[in-house]
Amino acid sequence: MNVAIALSDEDVERVARRVVAVMGENTPAADPLLTVEEAADYLRCSRQRLYDLVSAARLKPGRDGKRLLFRRSVLDRYLEHTA
Repeated sequence: MNVAIALSDEDVERVARRVVAVMGENTPAADPLLTVEEAADYLRCSRQRLYDLVSAARLKPGRDGKRLLFRRSVLDRYLEHTA
């Protein structure tokens, strides 16, 4: 069974705005927290390199107990300053 619905340009625009609004409600945070493994993947380096950068105070992670967490924006700033 095929169903066709004719929509005016105004209707299409309304639907598009609603989709954007709903998608915005369900998107992850703009500055997500990354685990050590995710941060190493993001920087394309080893986990040990990441730990070395933290030890040298070149990166400052957040913590959740003992677990290190990195903001993507902090990693981006590090990349900008090392390039």
